[in-house]
Amino acid sequence: MKPFLLAGLFLYCSIARAQVFKTQNFEVHQLSKNVYAAIALPGGNAACNAGIVDMGDGVLVIDPFLTPAAAEDLKIFISTKLRKPVKWVVNSHAHNDHIRGNQVFASATIISTAINKQLIETTEPKEIAAEKQFVPGRVKYYAALPASKDKWQAEEDVIWKAYFGGIADSHATLVTTPPNLTFSDSLTLYGKGIEVKLISYGDGHSASDLFVYLPQERIVFTGDLLFVNFHPYVGESKLENWEAYLRKMKLIAADVFIPGHGPAGDKSSIDKELDYFTALRSSADILRGISGLKEQQINEQMPEQYRGLHLRNFYAMNIQHLLK
Repeated sequence: MKPFLLAGLFLYCSIARAQVFKTQNFEVHQLSKNVYAAIALPGGNAACNAGIVDMGDGVLVIDPFLTPAAAEDLKIFISTKLRKPVKWVVNSHAHNDHIRGNQVFASATIISTAINKQLIETTEPKEIAAEKQFVPGRVKYYAALPASKDKWQAEEDVIWKAYFGGIADSHATLVTTPPNLTFSDSLTLYGKGIEVKLISYGDGHSASDLFVYLPQERIVFTGDLLFVNFHPYVGESKLENWEAYLRKMKLIAADVFIPGHGPAGDKSSIDKELDYFTALRSSADILRGISGLKEQQINEQMPEQYRGLHLRNFYAMNIQHLLK
């Protein structure tokens, strides 16, 4: 075959291959030459945001989603777009929506803090067993729920329907896959023209959180230390520690902050979350001492600016946590 025909065929196949990738689980945003954010879509089974970093001879993945199925889509994107193996996976913390795609990249070096490795090994099997008892009921509930005419409520229902449905569908093949490389405070990885810093200041959103910092690109992947346009969940936190963590993270020389949930943010997103925590404390103080407190009473105290955020049921949970 003539060289120009070969070149043309190669170009056609490359374009066709790139066009094959499509998923309802997430949307990919290119942040720099070598860095991508996979932003979870409502109604998909990703549930959290993921990161993709081209390190030169391999790829680093950050938080590979709630379900192996969504992680498989991530793997397809990487093999299609970057055509390199996934050599590293980072878990920002131990919650199910950030770790269950690990099994799709089981041949990679999976990195987290030592605390999170222990949590995944000990609590994840128990959580899966508990889910098998209560998740079918949630799936049935959302399957029977009439579509809301309210746009916000319809979107909220779709998020939770996909969350529980994805968990239920994954149980048959789910394999707990813990990290195999751990660190305490920091770990730096070097690629071809790129540097990736894994940093942990201890507990924040969870018992142990890390964030991923790319100094040359001025990008941070925050895990669930930051939520944008979603209610954060504070039920496992010491709120003052989380606030201190955010203030320290804000000192990082970065412009783009990819949250665990929601669209890309910046340093003002950190300020907004700190304001949310302040408002949460104020509402908790108003409600403190009321016996037989109902969810409706709690939600009546929700400031107007937070009523349009998704995962609204977290608000009452957050207040109840502060009232303990």
